[in-house]
Amino acid sequence: MHDSRHIWTIDALDDGAAAIEVDGRQVTTIPAWILPATAKAGDVLAVHHVRTGTSSTLTIEVDSEATRAAFQRSAGQVETMRRLMQQRKRDGETAAGS
Repeated sequence: MHDSRHIWTIDALDDGAAAIEVDGRQVTTIPAWILPATAKAGDVLAVHHVRTGTSSTLTIEVDSEATRAAFQRSAGQVETMRRLMQQRKRDGETAAGS
């Protein structure tokens, strides 16, 4: 028996398919019906995989805490970029006024 755990992030849901980032390495498309009914783009999923000689079982759960943390990291990155762009704009205005 093979037992493993993975982290999936839903990049997009469209037309019955989901683009999933698997363990932060690759993006693959899967049928949306595999996902929990409440899953939406941006959600982080905890995936437990059990494989035996005759079966393969996935348990997929929305990880609300990991999703919240991912959104907070993303918001922080956006804020950092906003500040950087404002600083570059100010620096450009200062250089142009010299």
